[in-house]
Amino acid sequence: MAVTIKEIGNDQVERMAQIFLDCLQIQYKDILPSEIREAFTFNRSLELWQKSFTSDPTSKIIGAFVDGELAGFTKFGPSSSDSKVGYLASLYVSPDFGRRGIGRTLLEYALTQLQSYKRVQLWVFANNRPAISLYEALGFLATGIQKTEKEWGTLQILMELDNSQSRGTNNS
Repeated sequence: MAVTIKEIGNDQVERMAQIFLDCLQIQYKDILPSEIREAFTFNRSLELWQKSFTSDPTSKIIGAFVDGELAGFTKFGPSSSDSKVGYLASLYVSPDFGRRGIGRTLLEYALTQLQSYKRVQLWVFANNRPAISLYEALGFLATGIQKTEKEWGTLQILMELDNSQSRGTNNS
């Protein structure tokens, strides 16, 4: 299986919306409350991802393609609150392409692009053990900071990677 990683544009937004929706319905079945998952329609997902191309022009959206089909994507860039911090805003892999290393490939690519930042942060659902395990395997640690947003109805934890320690950069 050859995976091609490249920046994607709005021409992939419908596939992104479907991947996101599939993740909510399948992979997040035991993570998000059913009423949250059931309320998320394709049109709502499409609107969310259409906004992602215009809401933050400093972020990049990178896709992983398998035989020309978008299998997963990640969005990352600078943190809106601290210029020394990189931020991983999203990482989704279609359930049809799960357990093939695509998520790890996307994450490693994003971290390479974010290596100039002193730290990289992300929010993850506290009960999403597969994602937390992946992030920990690449050096992320839980910060102890938590939140629950009404939109998702479940606890999230902030994880952080110290690039100055774990990735060998020197950003003083």
